[in-house]
This record gives sequence, C-alpha cells and structure tokens, in this order.
Amino acid sequence: MDGGSNLRGGPHLNSYLVGTTKGKSSFAVNCYKRGDYYNDGKHHTNVWYYGTVIDTHDNPDHVYYDVYSWGGNVNTPHDPPAGLPKC
Repeated sequence: MDGGSNLRGGPHLNSYLVGTTKGKSSFAVNCYKRGDYYNDGKHHTNVWYYGTVIDTHDNPDHVYYDVYSWGGNVNTPHDPPAGLPKC
C-alpha cells in the first residue's frame, strides 16, 4: 500500500478517517467492497479494500485494524484481484 494513503471506517470518501500511512505499508486484505468512485489522475476505481494495515514508517509502528482503503492506493494487478471475496 502506498504511503500517504487515507484509511477509513467505510468504503466512502466521507467515511470516518482512521489514519493516514506515513510510508509504504503492509496491508493484509480480507475482502473488498464497491463504494465511492474516485479518479486521482493515475487510477480510477470504486473498489475499496478491507483489512489490517501495518505502518512501519510511523514511530512507533502503528497497526490499523478493520480499515478500508481506496483501491488506487493498494498495489494489486486488478481491482479487485481474482479470487478475493466480497465483504
């Protein structure tokens, strides 16, 4: 997952902001939902991933449980990748 990614409580741009990654982070993705569509100029999708993020660039390391991240911030071959279940 990209650094500077907003982590939210739901698959929407106006969902509660839980935190923002400080640098490239690990994301254990459990599932995906279709939510708000967003286009940042490089990526465009309505796929949001749900799971646990470990940001080792924060001091101390920070773990975000049960968060959503917009698909453009998550490094996957497709949105969503084949075989990933819906939430």
